[in-house]
Amino acid sequence: MRSRNLLRAAALALVAGLIPALVATAAAPVWSARLVDQLRARGLLVGKAPADAPIKRAEVARLLVGALGLSYDAADLRLQPSRFYDVPVGDAASYIETAAELGLLRGYGDGTFGPDAPLSRAQLVTVLVRAMGWESRARAAASDPLPFRDSAAIPRWARGYVAVAARENLVKGFGDGTFRPDESTARGDAAALIARFMEGRGSLIQREGILDQPVGAKGQLSLSGQWLVLAPDAAIYRNGEAVPASSLIKGERVRLILDDQGRATYLEVAIPSYSGVLFGVNAQTRQVRLKQDDGRQVELVLGPGARVFRNGRPTEASGLVPGDEVFALADGGGLVTGLDATHTDFEGVLVEVRPGGRPRLTAVQAGGVFLEAPVDAESVVYINNRKAQLGDLRPSDQVRLTRDESGTVTYLEAQR
Repeated sequence: MRSRNLLRAAALALVAGLIPALVATAAAPVWSARLVDQLRARGLLVGKAPADAPIKRAEVARLLVGALGLSYDAADLRLQPSRFYDVPVGDAASYIETAAELGLLRGYGDGTFGPDAPLSRAQLVTVLVRAMGWESRARAAASDPLPFRDSAAIPRWARGYVAVAARENLVKGFGDGTFRPDESTARGDAAALIARFMEGRGSLIQREGILDQPVGAKGQLSLSGQWLVLAPDAAIYRNGEAVPASSLIKGERVRLILDDQGRATYLEVAIPSYSGVLFGVNAQTRQVRLKQDDGRQVELVLGPGARVFRNGRPTEASGLVPGDEVFALADGGGLVTGLDATHTDFEGVLVEVRPGGRPRLTAVQAGGVFLEAPVDAESVVYINNRKAQLGDLRPSDQVRLTRDESGTVTYLEAQR
Protein backbone atom coordinates (compact mmCIF):
# COMPACT_ATOMS: atom_id res chain seq x y z
CA MET A 1 0.00 0.00 0.00
CA ARG A 2 1.27 3.46 -0.82
CA SER A 3 1.93 5.74 2.17
CA ARG A 4 0.22 9.01 1.33
CA ASN A 5 -1.23 12.08 2.96
CA LEU A 6 -0.10 10.87 6.38
CA LEU A 7 -0.63 13.05 9.45
CA ARG A 8 -1.41 16.36 7.83
CA ALA A 9 0.16 19.73 8.61
CA ALA A 10 2.01 19.91 11.95
CA ALA A 11 2.12 16.16 12.45
CA LEU A 12 4.18 15.79 9.30
CA ALA A 13 6.98 17.80 10.88
CA LEU A 14 7.41 15.10 13.49
CA VAL A 15 7.96 12.30 10.99
CA ALA A 16 11.68 11.67 11.02
CA GLY A 17 13.09 11.67 7.51
CA LEU A 18 9.77 11.58 5.70
CA ILE A 19 9.85 15.14 4.43
CA PRO A 20 11.75 15.37 1.17
CA ALA A 21 10.54 18.82 0.16
CA LEU A 22 12.30 22.16 0.48
CA VAL A 23 9.91 23.34 3.17
CA ALA A 24 9.35 27.06 3.47
CA THR A 25 8.58 28.32 6.98
CA ALA A 26 8.79 31.57 8.88
CA ALA A 27 11.12 30.07 11.49
CA ALA A 28 13.33 27.01 11.22
CA PRO A 29 11.36 24.07 12.68
CA VAL A 30 12.68 21.29 14.88
CA TRP A 31 13.17 18.89 11.99
CA SER A 32 15.55 21.36 10.33
CA ALA A 33 17.81 21.38 13.39
CA ARG A 34 17.76 17.58 13.39
CA LEU A 35 18.83 17.36 9.76
CA VAL A 36 21.54 19.98 10.29
CA ASP A 37 22.85 17.84 13.16
CA GLN A 38 22.83 14.77 10.91
CA LEU A 39 25.02 16.49 8.36
CA ARG A 40 27.29 17.93 11.05
CA ALA A 41 27.78 14.39 12.38
CA ARG A 42 28.81 13.30 8.88
CA GLY A 43 31.27 16.21 8.72
CA LEU A 44 29.44 17.85 5.83
CA LEU A 45 28.27 20.95 7.68
CA VAL A 46 30.78 22.79 9.83
CA GLY A 47 30.27 25.64 12.26
CA LYS A 48 27.45 26.36 14.65
CA ALA A 49 25.30 28.69 12.57
CA PRO A 50 21.58 28.11 13.30
CA ALA A 51 19.26 26.22 10.97
CA ASP A 52 17.54 29.41 9.81
CA ALA A 53 20.82 31.15 8.81
CA PRO A 54 21.42 31.55 5.05
CA ILE A 55 23.60 28.81 3.63
CA LYS A 56 26.76 29.85 1.79
CA ARG A 57 27.84 28.68 -1.65
CA ALA A 58 31.00 27.08 -0.22
CA GLU A 59 28.85 25.12 2.25
CA VAL A 60 26.64 23.85 -0.54
CA ALA A 61 29.72 22.65 -2.45
CA ARG A 62 30.85 20.67 0.59
CA LEU A 63 27.35 19.22 1.12
CA LEU A 64 26.96 18.12 -2.49
CA VAL A 65 30.38 16.56 -2.85
CA GLY A 66 30.03 14.76 0.49
CA ALA A 67 26.52 13.57 -0.34
CA LEU A 68 27.84 12.05 -3.57
CA GLY A 69 30.55 10.21 -1.62
CA LEU A 70 33.39 12.16 -3.21
CA SER A 71 34.99 13.74 -0.12
CA TYR A 72 38.18 11.67 -0.48
CA ASP A 73 38.44 12.63 -4.15
CA ALA A 74 38.10 16.27 -3.14
CA ALA A 75 40.92 15.87 -0.61
CA ASP A 76 43.33 15.23 -3.48
CA LEU A 77 42.72 18.82 -4.65
CA ARG A 78 43.31 20.43 -1.26
CA LEU A 79 46.73 21.89 -2.09
CA GLN A 80 45.97 22.84 -5.68
CA PRO A 81 45.09 26.42 -6.66
CA SER A 82 41.47 27.07 -7.53
CA ARG A 83 40.21 28.17 -10.91
CA PHE A 84 38.35 30.98 -9.10
CA TYR A 85 40.21 34.14 -8.09
CA ASP A 86 38.43 34.53 -4.75
CA VAL A 87 38.89 30.95 -3.48
CA PRO A 88 42.14 30.45 -1.54
CA VAL A 89 43.93 27.10 -1.43
CA GLY A 90 42.53 24.92 1.34
CA ASP A 91 39.81 22.56 2.43
CA ALA A 92 36.89 24.62 1.08
CA ALA A 93 38.62 25.04 -2.28
CA SER A 94 38.84 21.27 -2.75
CA TYR A 95 35.06 20.89 -2.47
CA ILE A 96 34.40 23.92 -4.67
CA GLU A 97 36.75 22.60 -7.36
CA THR A 98 35.15 19.16 -7.27
CA ALA A 99 31.63 20.61 -7.51
CA ALA A 100 32.72 22.82 -10.39
CA GLU A 101 34.40 19.89 -12.15
CA LEU A 102 31.13 17.95 -11.90
CA GLY A 103 29.21 20.90 -13.34
CA LEU A 104 27.06 21.24 -10.21
CA LEU A 105 28.16 24.75 -9.20
CA ARG A 106 29.47 27.41 -11.53
CA GLY A 107 31.27 30.66 -11.00
CA TYR A 108 30.52 34.17 -12.18
CA GLY A 109 31.54 35.84 -15.41
CA ASP A 110 34.36 37.76 -13.71
CA GLY A 111 36.15 34.56 -12.67
CA THR A 112 34.97 34.59 -9.07
CA PHE A 113 32.93 32.01 -7.16
CA GLY A 114 31.59 33.99 -4.19
CA PRO A 115 32.19 31.29 -1.55
CA ASP A 116 30.58 33.33 1.24
CA ALA A 117 27.61 34.50 -0.81
CA PRO A 118 24.21 33.01 0.00
CA LEU A 119 22.50 30.65 -2.41
CA SER A 120 18.98 31.57 -3.50
CA ARG A 121 16.14 29.07 -3.53
CA ALA A 122 16.15 29.02 -7.34
CA GLN A 123 19.90 28.41 -7.40
CA LEU A 124 19.75 25.54 -4.90
CA VAL A 125 16.96 23.82 -6.81
CA THR A 126 19.00 24.11 -9.99
CA VAL A 127 22.06 22.61 -8.34
CA LEU A 128 20.10 19.71 -6.87
CA VAL A 129 18.39 18.87 -10.14
CA ARG A 130 21.84 18.71 -11.74
CA ALA A 131 23.04 16.41 -8.93
CA MET A 132 20.05 14.14 -9.54
CA GLY A 133 21.04 13.83 -13.20
CA TRP A 134 17.84 15.50 -14.39
CA GLU A 135 19.36 18.38 -16.36
CA SER A 136 18.04 17.13 -19.71
CA ARG A 137 14.56 16.90 -18.19
CA ALA A 138 14.91 20.45 -16.90
CA ARG A 139 15.80 21.74 -20.35
CA ALA A 140 12.76 19.98 -21.78
CA ALA A 141 10.52 21.46 -19.08
CA ALA A 142 11.67 25.07 -19.55
CA SER A 143 8.25 26.12 -20.86
CA ASP A 144 6.11 24.02 -18.52
CA PRO A 145 3.61 25.81 -16.25
CA LEU A 146 4.72 26.25 -12.65
CA PRO A 147 2.45 25.71 -9.61
CA PHE A 148 3.41 28.95 -7.83
CA ARG A 149 1.64 32.30 -7.62
CA ASP A 150 4.88 34.16 -8.32
CA SER A 151 6.01 31.90 -11.18
CA ALA A 152 6.60 34.99 -13.32
CA ALA A 153 9.38 35.98 -10.90
CA ILE A 154 11.27 32.72 -11.39
CA PRO A 155 14.25 33.43 -13.69
CA ARG A 156 14.10 31.91 -17.15
CA TRP A 157 17.29 29.87 -16.56
CA ALA A 158 15.69 28.24 -13.47
CA ARG A 159 12.16 27.58 -14.71
CA GLY A 160 12.77 24.08 -16.07
CA TYR A 161 14.69 23.08 -12.96
CA VAL A 162 11.94 24.33 -10.65
CA ALA A 163 9.30 22.57 -12.77
CA VAL A 164 11.10 19.22 -12.49
CA ALA A 165 11.80 19.66 -8.77
CA ALA A 166 8.15 20.48 -8.07
CA ARG A 167 7.00 17.51 -10.13
CA GLU A 168 9.31 15.22 -8.14
CA ASN A 169 8.16 16.67 -4.78
CA LEU A 170 11.60 18.08 -4.01
CA VAL A 171 10.24 21.58 -3.45
CA LYS A 172 7.09 23.30 -2.40
CA GLY A 173 6.17 26.91 -1.84
CA PHE A 174 5.26 29.08 1.10
CA GLY A 175 1.85 29.05 2.71
CA ASP A 176 0.67 31.84 0.40
CA GLY A 177 1.45 29.75 -2.69
CA THR A 178 4.62 31.63 -3.63
CA PHE A 179 8.07 30.17 -4.30
CA ARG A 180 10.17 33.32 -3.71
CA PRO A 181 13.04 32.29 -5.99
CA ASP A 182 15.40 35.09 -4.98
CA GLU A 183 15.22 34.49 -1.21
CA SER A 184 18.30 33.03 0.42
CA THR A 185 18.08 29.33 1.29
CA ALA A 186 18.22 28.51 5.01
CA ARG A 187 20.73 25.93 6.23
CA GLY A 188 17.86 23.81 7.54
CA ASP A 189 16.12 23.73 4.17
CA ALA A 190 19.34 22.82 2.37
CA ALA A 191 20.05 20.14 4.99
CA ALA A 192 16.57 18.67 4.47
CA LEU A 193 17.18 18.14 0.78
CA ILE A 194 20.75 16.85 1.10
CA ALA A 195 19.94 14.52 4.01
CA ARG A 196 17.00 13.05 2.13
CA PHE A 197 19.16 12.64 -0.97
CA MET A 198 21.75 10.73 1.09
CA GLU A 199 19.11 8.63 2.80
CA GLY A 200 17.78 7.59 -0.59
CA ARG A 201 21.30 6.48 -1.53
CA GLY A 202 21.67 4.61 1.76
CA SER A 203 24.69 6.71 2.73
CA LEU A 204 23.39 8.81 5.63
CA ILE A 205 22.77 6.47 8.58
CA GLN A 206 25.67 4.11 9.33
CA ARG A 207 24.33 1.80 12.03
CA GLU A 208 20.92 0.67 13.22
CA GLY A 209 19.87 -1.69 15.98
CA ILE A 210 18.07 -2.29 19.28
CA LEU A 211 19.24 -0.76 22.57
CA ASP A 212 20.09 -3.67 24.88
CA GLN A 213 20.05 -1.44 27.98
CA PRO A 214 19.99 2.26 28.98
CA VAL A 215 23.07 4.32 28.12
CA GLY A 216 25.79 3.99 30.75
CA ALA A 217 27.17 6.83 32.87
CA LYS A 218 30.25 7.08 30.63
CA GLY A 219 28.26 6.94 27.42
CA GLN A 220 28.51 3.19 26.93
CA LEU A 221 25.99 2.05 24.36
CA SER A 222 25.04 -1.60 23.80
CA LEU A 223 23.42 -1.95 20.41
CA SER A 224 22.18 -5.37 19.33
CA GLY A 225 24.96 -7.03 21.31
CA GLN A 226 27.75 -4.68 20.22
CA TRP A 227 29.32 -2.07 22.50
CA LEU A 228 29.78 1.49 21.26
CA VAL A 229 30.50 4.84 22.88
CA LEU A 230 28.25 7.88 22.68
CA ALA A 231 30.27 11.05 22.04
CA PRO A 232 29.88 13.67 24.84
CA ASP A 233 28.40 16.21 22.42
CA ALA A 234 26.27 13.71 20.48
CA ALA A 235 22.96 14.99 19.10
CA ILE A 236 20.08 12.75 20.23
CA TYR A 237 16.52 12.93 18.86
CA ARG A 238 13.20 11.22 19.47
CA ASN A 239 10.10 12.08 17.41
CA GLY A 240 12.06 14.94 15.87
CA GLU A 241 12.88 16.60 19.22
CA ALA A 242 16.25 16.80 20.98
CA VAL A 243 16.36 14.64 24.13
CA PRO A 244 19.05 13.72 26.70
CA ALA A 245 20.82 10.36 26.62
CA SER A 246 19.20 9.50 29.95
CA SER A 247 15.78 9.37 28.25
CA LEU A 248 16.74 6.45 25.98
CA ILE A 249 14.85 3.26 26.78
CA LYS A 250 15.91 -0.38 26.58
CA GLY A 251 14.33 -2.02 23.55
CA GLU A 252 14.12 1.13 21.41
CA ARG A 253 15.36 0.88 17.83
CA VAL A 254 17.93 3.57 17.11
CA ARG A 255 19.88 4.83 14.10
CA LEU A 256 23.45 6.12 14.43
CA ILE A 257 26.07 8.20 12.66
CA LEU A 258 29.64 7.52 13.76
CA ASP A 259 32.78 9.66 13.71
CA ASP A 260 36.26 8.57 12.60
CA GLN A 261 36.87 7.12 16.10
CA GLY A 262 33.78 4.96 15.91
CA ARG A 263 31.88 7.06 18.46
CA ALA A 264 28.18 7.78 17.94
CA THR A 265 27.91 11.51 17.22
CA TYR A 266 24.26 11.36 16.16
CA LEU A 267 21.50 9.10 17.46
CA GLU A 268 17.81 9.08 16.65
CA VAL A 269 15.09 6.80 17.91
CA ALA A 270 13.55 5.19 14.85
CA ILE A 271 9.80 5.78 14.73
CA PRO A 272 7.90 2.48 14.42
CA SER A 273 5.45 2.61 11.51
CA TYR A 274 2.77 0.26 10.25
CA SER A 275 0.83 0.13 7.00
CA GLY A 276 -1.91 -2.22 5.92
CA VAL A 277 -5.65 -2.79 5.82
CA LEU A 278 -7.82 -2.29 8.88
CA PHE A 279 -9.84 -5.39 9.76
CA GLY A 280 -10.90 -4.60 13.32
CA VAL A 281 -11.46 -1.61 15.61
CA ASN A 282 -12.68 -1.25 19.20
CA ALA A 283 -13.65 2.36 19.82
CA GLN A 284 -13.92 1.87 23.61
CA THR A 285 -10.45 0.39 24.13
CA ARG A 286 -9.02 2.38 21.17
CA GLN A 287 -7.54 -0.83 19.74
CA VAL A 288 -7.11 -1.27 16.00
CA ARG A 289 -6.09 -4.40 14.12
CA LEU A 290 -4.25 -4.31 10.81
CA LYS A 291 -3.26 -6.83 8.21
CA GLN A 292 0.08 -5.39 7.19
CA ASP A 293 1.44 -5.20 3.67
CA ASP A 294 3.71 -8.19 4.38
CA GLY A 295 0.70 -10.30 5.41
CA ARG A 296 1.33 -10.20 9.16
CA GLN A 297 -1.40 -9.08 11.55
CA VAL A 298 -0.79 -6.57 14.29
CA GLU A 299 -2.90 -5.09 17.08
CA LEU A 300 -2.23 -1.46 18.01
CA VAL A 301 -3.55 0.93 20.64
CA LEU A 302 -4.19 4.61 19.98
CA GLY A 303 -2.25 6.63 22.54
CA PRO A 304 -3.62 9.68 24.38
CA GLY A 305 -3.78 12.64 22.02
CA ALA A 306 -3.14 10.49 18.94
CA ARG A 307 -3.88 12.32 15.69
CA VAL A 308 -6.37 10.29 13.66
CA PHE A 309 -7.48 11.18 10.12
CA ARG A 310 -9.84 9.51 7.68
CA ASN A 311 -9.89 10.76 4.09
CA GLY A 312 -8.11 13.92 5.11
CA ARG A 313 -10.41 14.89 7.98
CA PRO A 314 -9.81 14.54 11.74
CA THR A 315 -11.76 11.72 13.35
CA GLU A 316 -11.77 9.36 16.33
CA ALA A 317 -11.34 5.59 16.58
CA SER A 318 -15.10 5.25 16.14
CA GLY A 319 -14.80 6.89 12.70
CA LEU A 320 -12.51 4.15 11.33
CA VAL A 321 -14.06 1.43 9.16
CA PRO A 322 -12.79 -2.10 8.44
CA GLY A 323 -11.32 -2.14 4.96
CA ASP A 324 -9.69 1.28 5.34
CA GLU A 325 -6.09 1.53 4.14
CA VAL A 326 -4.04 2.69 7.13
CA PHE A 327 -0.63 4.19 7.83
CA ALA A 328 0.23 4.55 11.54
CA LEU A 329 3.15 5.87 13.58
CA ALA A 330 3.93 4.70 17.12
CA ASP A 331 6.12 5.98 19.95
CA GLY A 332 8.91 4.08 21.68
CA GLY A 333 6.37 2.35 23.92
CA GLY A 334 4.31 1.08 20.99
CA LEU A 335 1.35 3.46 21.39
CA VAL A 336 0.05 4.95 18.15
CA THR A 337 0.73 8.70 17.97
CA GLY A 338 -0.81 9.26 14.54
CA LEU A 339 -2.96 7.27 12.16
CA ASP A 340 -4.07 8.12 8.64
CA ALA A 341 -6.86 6.07 7.05
CA THR A 342 -8.20 6.30 3.52
CA HIS A 343 -11.10 4.63 1.78
CA THR A 344 -11.79 5.19 -1.90
CA ASP A 345 -14.45 3.71 -4.17
CA PHE A 346 -13.15 4.72 -7.62
CA GLU A 347 -9.74 4.66 -9.26
CA GLY A 348 -8.93 5.86 -12.75
CA VAL A 349 -7.68 8.71 -14.93
CA LEU A 350 -9.09 12.24 -14.70
CA VAL A 351 -10.63 13.46 -17.94
CA GLU A 352 -11.77 16.93 -16.91
CA VAL A 353 -13.02 19.14 -14.09
CA ARG A 354 -15.79 21.56 -14.91
CA PRO A 355 -15.79 24.50 -12.49
CA GLY A 356 -18.84 26.44 -11.44
CA GLY A 357 -21.20 26.81 -8.53
CA ARG A 358 -21.36 23.01 -8.35
CA PRO A 359 -18.17 21.63 -9.88
CA ARG A 360 -18.27 18.28 -11.65
CA LEU A 361 -15.55 15.93 -12.75
CA THR A 362 -15.25 13.17 -15.30
CA ALA A 363 -12.86 10.24 -14.94
CA VAL A 364 -12.40 6.90 -16.66
CA GLN A 365 -11.31 3.50 -15.33
CA ALA A 366 -8.92 1.15 -17.10
CA GLY A 367 -11.84 -0.89 -18.47
CA GLY A 368 -13.36 2.16 -20.14
CA VAL A 369 -16.00 2.79 -17.45
CA PHE A 370 -16.70 6.52 -17.15
CA LEU A 371 -17.66 8.35 -13.98
CA GLU A 372 -19.28 11.77 -13.95
CA ALA A 373 -19.97 13.17 -10.50
CA PRO A 374 -20.48 16.46 -8.65
CA VAL A 375 -17.72 17.58 -6.28
CA ASP A 376 -18.46 18.90 -2.79
CA ALA A 377 -17.26 22.46 -2.19
CA GLU A 378 -15.52 21.27 1.00
CA SER A 379 -13.91 18.22 -0.61
CA VAL A 380 -10.38 17.28 0.47
CA VAL A 381 -7.90 17.18 -2.44
CA TYR A 382 -4.31 15.92 -2.42
CA ILE A 383 -1.90 15.97 -5.36
CA ASN A 384 1.32 13.97 -5.04
CA ASN A 385 0.65 13.70 -1.29
CA ARG A 386 0.29 17.45 -0.79
CA LYS A 387 -2.84 19.42 0.05
CA ALA A 388 -4.20 21.10 -3.06
CA GLN A 389 -7.27 22.74 -4.58
CA LEU A 390 -9.72 21.29 -7.06
CA GLY A 391 -8.50 23.76 -9.67
CA ASP A 392 -4.97 22.35 -9.41
CA LEU A 393 -6.03 19.03 -10.98
CA ARG A 394 -5.03 18.29 -14.56
CA PRO A 395 -6.42 15.92 -17.20
CA SER A 396 -4.52 12.59 -17.19
CA ASP A 397 -3.91 12.72 -13.41
CA GLN A 398 -4.22 9.27 -11.83
CA VAL A 399 -7.00 9.69 -9.26
CA ARG A 400 -8.61 7.80 -6.40
CA LEU A 401 -11.75 9.28 -4.90
CA THR A 402 -14.54 8.79 -2.39
CA ARG A 403 -18.24 9.60 -2.86
CA ASP A 404 -20.92 10.05 -0.23
CA GLU A 405 -24.41 8.52 -0.26
CA SER A 406 -25.59 11.03 -2.84
CA GLY A 407 -22.72 10.25 -5.21
CA THR A 408 -20.88 13.52 -4.51
CA VAL A 409 -17.07 13.42 -4.42
CA THR A 410 -15.84 14.32 -0.92
CA TYR A 411 -12.21 13.16 -1.10
CA LEU A 412 -9.75 12.90 -3.99
CA GLU A 413 -6.08 12.07 -4.24
CA ALA A 414 -4.12 12.42 -7.47
CA GLN A 415 -0.70 11.32 -8.65
CA ARG A 416 1.07 12.74 -11.67
